[in-house]
Amino acid sequence: MKKFIPTIVLLVLLAGGWAFAHSQNYFQEQADEPEKLMGTEVIDSASITKFRIVNGDETTELTKQDSQWVMTAPESYPVNTYAVDEWLNTISSANLVTVVEENPTDLEKYGLSPEDKGITITTQDGGTVQLALGNNLPNGDNVYAQIGGGQVVSISETTATSLLLSPLQLMDTTPFEWDNDQLVSLEWESSDISWVLKRKEEQEGETTAWTLNGKSVELTDADSLMNQLKTIATDQVLQKPAQGKISFTVTAELKDGTTRVYQGLTDSSQQGMFYVKTGQDSSLAYIIPEESLDKVLDTAKGLLDESAAEKETKSDTNE
Repeated sequence: MKKFIPTIVLLVLLAGGWAFAHSQNYFQEQADEPEKLMGTEVIDSASITKFRIVNGDETTELTKQDSQWVMTAPESYPVNTYAVDEWLNTISSANLVTVVEENPTDLEKYGLSPEDKGITITTQDGGTVQLALGNNLPNGDNVYAQIGGGQVVSISETTATSLLLSPLQLMDTTPFEWDNDQLVSLEWESSDISWVLKRKEEQEGETTAWTLNGKSVELTDADSLMNQLKTIATDQVLQKPAQGKISFTVTAELKDGTTRVYQGLTDSSQQGMFYVKTGQDSSLAYIIPEESLDKVLDTAKGLLDESAAEKETKSDTNE
């Protein structure tokens, strides 16, 4: 027996070394790829032309028209294309966690009803795929799901939340839209202040320069003023504008010759808020807080005051 002891010790050491190497993936073994909820054999996200999200009493529907996504329910709100792209990526890359039941006969116990909570996808060939989302599993981290009338599976709660987006989450929430590089002038008109931010004519090789009410301003200051307006966002879906008075007008002129006009209206029922219309014929308006525009006006006033102070200093020097 003693003569086998070295052999046994060697085998134990080898087994231990193999186990350690395996645990550290020294052999570079490929882990099994997680199964997709919707593989390409089920749907190709590039072929999706419409999707409807139902979450209780809330329904959101988007349709692709001339390669552009438009919201057709609950209203024709402007669409955030980045949010739509992220949604499409989620639906195509979502992982299936577990198979719960192969041939379910009682969906009620899983809370699965696409009419109450789910997604219906339409593809360019007219086909449809329906995904029902149900209750949380007992562990609370995953959610029951079912594609068509197939097996009941589970997906992560995070995935389910990312798919059941509201109209606001898919809506473009920023009323003021332009490309700074394409902007020729930006004008603000209201009862208490008026200013015009204008691009100077550029000669070849010159850097971009701006004026505010005819006085030169730093490029960083011009960008700050433009971006402060552009980043103002609403936290509500668009609503029909109040029949109030026009408090301000923003006019953006672009290099291609187009002009965008934004009007801010006030209404006594919405104290401290503005209805912002993004076009003369717009039937819906953004609701934004007055304080968000105050920051823009403070920046503009500060720049105008600096210009006035510089002018006064030069005048005193000349005297």
